[in-house]
Amino acid sequence: MVSVKVRRLILKVRKLLYVLASFDAGLYKAIFCGVAPSLEHKDALSNIGNIDLFVDVGANRGQFSIYASRLFANADFFCFEPLSVPFDVSKKLLKGDRFALERVALGAGSYKTAMNISAHDDSSSILGMRSKQTETFSGTGFVGSEGIDVVSLDDALAHRHIDKPERAFLKIDVQGFELEVLEGAKEKLQYFEWIYCECSFVELYAGQPLASTVIAWLQDRSFIVKGVYNTFKTPSGECIQADFLFRRS
Repeated sequence: MVSVKVRRLILKVRKLLYVLASFDAGLYKAIFCGVAPSLEHKDALSNIGNIDLFVDVGANRGQFSIYASRLFANADFFCFEPLSVPFDVSKKLLKGDRFALERVALGAGSYKTAMNISAHDDSSSILGMRSKQTETFSGTGFVGSEGIDVVSLDDALAHRHIDKPERAFLKIDVQGFELEVLEGAKEKLQYFEWIYCECSFVELYAGQPLASTVIAWLQDRSFIVKGVYNTFKTPSGECIQADFLFRRS
């Protein structure tokens, strides 16, 4: 089996070639800032159709929205990232009337807390890291913490009227905090047709709900799994995590 390092290297090369072939000044700027578009999600996003609203929860440095904004040229983007360093980078790259960025985390309610920062900041979480995380993904260990604000998705989108659920897409990548994000969408969840969520099969962060729990929660609310992408396995074959695409049934 190909090692994690080799897989990451191959993906980096693919992203660089994609950017070089794009003749897109925005993508060139992103690469200059050390941010590559999330090309690994191409298969998941390729059959979605038109999107009017794209909500990016756990936007990090904007890599997902940078890529998605090229696929969904008419969509408005609402991006949420609580950590100051990646948020500042995303502000430089996601510019224009299409993009609205807020430096907050999303959860089941509104409160202040601390984010556990990983050496790879896209692995940071409100939850504490388990040894399984750092053993599986080398170089992602804890390096510090930062105070953040948490709000619910309902409150974050209170000013946005959504009347076309077939054209609203919710992406969640929050390192074990997925169910908290969903539980904060008691009113707005009904307006999303698509949900794309990273889920884990093993506990990488303390107390995180596993994939089976998140899937069951969404099934109870009429969302069914339409695809599983980017499944990550250890060299021994153990499934660690994957990206799940859900659609309202």
